[in-house]
Amino acid sequence: KMLPIAIGGMVTYRDPSLITSQRTTYPDIATEVLSYDWDLISHARRSNYRTMVASLQAAPGYQRDFDLLWPDLDQFDVPQTLPVRIRTADRNNIYDHMNNLGYGMVSLYHTLIPQVGEDPNLTALSREIINFPVHQDMNLDEVPQLVETFLDSLKVDEP
Repeated sequence: KMLPIAIGGMVTYRDPSLITSQRTTYPDIATEVLSYDWDLISHARRSNYRTMVASLQAAPGYQRDFDLLWPDLDQFDVPQTLPVRIRTADRNNIYDHMNNLGYGMVSLYHTLIPQVGEDPNLTALSREIINFPVHQDMNLDEVPQLVETFLDSLKVDEP
């Protein structure tokens, strides 16, 4: 996920018995995926995550209008995105506004597995989470404007 591959992705299985009818649709994709510098990508994502966390924690409205779900990384964590809980605005409006401006926000948790979907608290929480990009290709010079746009987006729903 979240790799610059225009034609799909790749699945690997630790247990080959899990492969039943899996087929290769683009054999060269494995070569492309395996050609990446995974250490460099991991370092960039971790650094981008920390930069985004620091910027959001310093922003007005932090812990009032929004919270960070996981502000800290463990030693081997390589994040895909930074999940943020929106407390005072509509996540979908923020998602639309920011993506219309090209920021690449991600909205996960729109479809929940049945076990989670039965819990009204988890369902409500799932509708409040937006994910900030922290991928290896993001430009850290754009973080201040991204955060400012996010803060402006929070105000869109205010009366």
